[in-house]
Amino acid sequence: MDLAAASADGGSFLEFVDYAISMLSSSGGDDDGSGSPGAGPAPAQPPWGWAVAQVLKSCCAYSSGVTAAILLSDLFQVRLAVAPN
Repeated sequence: MDLAAASADGGSFLEFVDYAISMLSSSGGDDDGSGSPGAGPAPAQPPWGWAVAQVLKSCCAYSSGVTAAILLSDLFQVRLAVAPN
């Protein structure tokens, strides 16, 4: 399989998963915006497999179609729900 075929088969999906992970990693979670940049530990990057599983669950839940915004929203909600207090 060449690179063009791999990209056509799942490149967009894989790029979205990488983008979603970077968004989740850069979010402060419970930061209310009042803290200074760099204060506190950086949020842990979610495992790649977890992100893929959550995106696929959302795609199945919204069988009529989803947007990137819906998928990101679902990922943030699940991440907050499982985050330790």
